[in-house]
Amino acid sequence: MREAAHAHADVKELREAGRLADAAELAKDKQEILRIRTRLNRAQSDLRKINRRIDVMRRSDQPAGLKRQQIDRLRAIKNQIQRALGTKVIEARAS
Repeated sequence: MREAAHAHADVKELREAGRLADAAELAKDKQEILRIRTRLNRAQSDLRKINRRIDVMRRSDQPAGLKRQQIDRLRAIKNQIQRALGTKVIEARAS
């Protein structure tokens, strides 16, 4: 996620500095990671929301067994998102 954000910021900075050729070259070099940047940002937002839900569940007054069940379910969703992202990033780096 950071890699995509850095690449985007670098391209934007070069464009703003008037170095359009350098910006275009960097964008071409980082094309695959820049292509998935919006998906990464969306996933990061989803992960933040899941973490907040986990924290709320931990602080809730519900029975321990129910809390554990809900937290486990949220962690499973979180792990699934992270695995999918990892695969996308690896594919983007390989290209």
